[in-house]
This record gives sequence, structure tokens and C-alpha cells, in this order.
Amino acid sequence: MPSILKISIVIALIGTFILLFLSYVSEPKLIEIKDISKSMLDNFVKISGKINSMDNKESIKIIKVEDNSGSIDVIIFEENIINIGKGMNAEIIGKVSEYQGLMQINAEKIRELK
Repeated sequence: MPSILKISIVIALIGTFILLFLSYVSEPKLIEIKDISKSMLDNFVKISGKINSMDNKESIKIIKVEDNSGSIDVIIFEENIINIGKGMNAEIIGKVSEYQGLMQINAEKIRELK
């Protein structure tokens, strides 16, 4: 009987680690900015577009990203700030949030598109 318990615990741990690994390496599907809505609040999304403006605050950077369908503010917290610039094309993964009635994305990952 103890060996069945040990096997069950090992299988449960392996399953947990596999789920953690898959959640870490999987990325959301690329969507257009116009498709971001309140129903997506607190969900991760991936967008790509051109950085049209930048506003540097004390510990955050606010950029406006535009694709063919619209534009949205992207909030970049200090720990995620990378060297980006106006006019650069970027891919952004982040969590959808709302500020003063407008949708925005809190960036988790940003990479320059060539």
C-alpha cells in the first residue's frame, strides 16, 4: 500500500510541474487592438504595432501603440522597461486593465519587431 501512495505523489508532482512549465512557455494568440474589450479584463493578450508616443513617469513608461485597427495605451512598469523608442514596431504581451473607463495593457513582455 505505501508504494501506491508514493507513486501517486510522484505522478501528482510531475503533473503539477508540467502544468507550470506549459503555463510559463505558452503565449496568448495575437489579436488586433480593436478586439480588446472589458470581457478581457485581467486576461493576457498579445498585440503588435507601432509605438506612436511615449510618456516617461517616475517608475513607469506609458506608450501608445497603434495597429491597423486602433490604438491603446501600454503601461510598462520599471522592472519591464527596455530600450524602446517612438516609431519602433513592437510586440507586447500583457494583462488587460481599465483606467478611467479606457482599456489599457500592463506590459509583461516587450520585444522589438524588425
